Amino acid sequence: MFGAVTIVWWTLRWFRHAPSMANPPHRLPARAAALAVGSLLAGTAVGGLLGAATLINQPDLPRTAHMTIVSAVEGAIAGLALALTTYSLTWRAADLRSGGRPGNAQQYGLSRRRGS
Repeated sequence: MFGAVTIVWWTLRWFRHAPSMANPPHRLPARAAALAVGSLLAGTAVGGLLGAATLINQPDLPRTAHMTIVSAVEGAIAGLALALTTYSLTWRAADLRSGGRPGNAQQYGLSRRRGS
């Protein structure tokens, strides 16, 4: 619990002190955003269902509601992590394919090109 409170505090602190962006990131069109949110929700749901279904293959674990919920939450977290990773890799691939915007990397002295 202390860790979660610390992360929330640090994030709010960072939002107050973060520099404004010279080049705001481009936004997804509404249809693509809906597809992205839907795929994240689907990844979470499928992960939760698969997590709960793992109890079937483990006869030594008690099949209680608590164990089912715990397994479902573990699966949902793993499904969400996989969906977020896939989303970020897809976003980056689309960015590179379109030539990529300079974005905010130059604001912090970073370069997108290798060797620069």
